[in-house]
Parts: sequence; C-alpha cells; structure tokens
Amino acid sequence: MQTALIVRLAVREGNVFGSPRKRVGSSDVYACRHLVIYIFAVYSPMLLSMFQGPSGRKTFVVVCKKCRRDIPTGAAEFPFQSIVVECPLCGEKRRYLPSEVFLGRADQLVSRQKRAGAI
Repeated sequence: MQTALIVRLAVREGNVFGSPRKRVGSSDVYACRHLVIYIFAVYSPMLLSMFQGPSGRKTFVVVCKKCRRDIPTGAAEFPFQSIVVECPLCGEKRRYLPSEVFLGRADQLVSRQKRAGAI
C-alpha cells in the first residue's frame, strides 16, 4: 500500500527522478518498476526480522562488587529482600540489597560463558 502511494506520487510529479511532467515513455515505466523493487527490498518484512539488532530481553541484574560486571540475578520478579548471587566470572558469592538490583542486560562475557558451557 505504501509503495503504491509512492509510485503514484512519482508518476504524478513527472518521472521518478523529478523532471517536469512529460509523456510517459518506456523509460519512465522502467524507472517506476525499479523504484517499486527497491522500496520492497528495503522495507521487506523478512529483512526487518533478520536485522532487528540485539535481543531486547532484559533481566534483573546486579553489578559484581569484585569484577564490576553486570551479572544476572536469576530472579523472575523484583526481589524485595536481599539476595545472594554468585558471579559466574570471578566466582565471588555476595549479598545484594534490593536497591542494588536493576533491570538490564547481563554483561557480554557472562553471556559468552553461558553459551560456551552449554555446548
């Protein structure tokens, strides 16, 4: 629907490249076809799903007090009491207050280590 509107506007204004209105020839039709193919290729739903970027999934994380990396707490809901979390990078087991827990992404090194351990 969006591409049809753009093509109609391009044809109404003249040819696709903005020159004054003239008789529509085969080159104009050719240019309009390429415009439609280009717009479909750029705004294709398949491409949008492929290149949506990093995962938007966030979890409850804390900053490790020893190595200063964001590590997941493993909690499904926000903890209203202090929790004990073991850092997968340095192995340090520490207690964290609810004020130290925030919604974010785990550090990239933690994610890599999980993937390497799963393989």
